[in-house]
Amino acid sequence: MTTPKKKSKKNKYELDKAGLKLAQRYEMAWHKLFYSKNRWVQEEIINEPHGRHANEIAKEVRRMAEDEQVQIEVSGKIY
Repeated sequence: MTTPKKKSKKNKYELDKAGLKLAQRYEMAWHKLFYSKNRWVQEEIINEPHGRHANEIAKEVRRMAEDEQVQIEVSGKIY
């Protein structure tokens, strides 16, 4: 008895260069803002992903990521 071959997963989303750069900016902004928060706020965000603190950081991330004038530096890389 043989096992059936697994189908290769295709990427659901095809991003152009601008979309990819924006996605990277969102991720880097989230990391920068999340790790700049106090430990108890980080725990609140993880425990309540739809809570007040999570909503606040989501707003800050959106503002930072979509503002082209703000340079986001994480781990020595600038986005």
